[in-house]
Amino acid sequence: MPLFQSGPNERLNGKPLDRTNALMMVKRRCEGAGIDALVCNHTFRAVGITAYLESGGSIEKAAHYAGHSSTRTTQIYDRRQDIGSPEDIARTTL
Repeated sequence: MPLFQSGPNERLNGKPLDRTNALMMVKRRCEGAGIDALVCNHTFRAVGITAYLESGGSIEKAAHYAGHSSTRTTQIYDRRQDIGSPEDIARTTL
């Protein structure tokens, strides 16, 4: 049973949600939440992998969870180098 399913009128039909409809859902949700950033389905994959690695998870397990056959692919989604230190973040919010 797919995690994200398609179906009209909020009725699930057991069929996987195709990538185009998934992207449109992501964009609608972001717009509804007032998020202006450019986002796509891979944005959420990167956030999940990065959060897992930030909390001490291994790249090997992250690759397994993401369904990647190579950790090199998983490393593409690792955004830890893009996250500033708590001090950097505090400076930008003042």
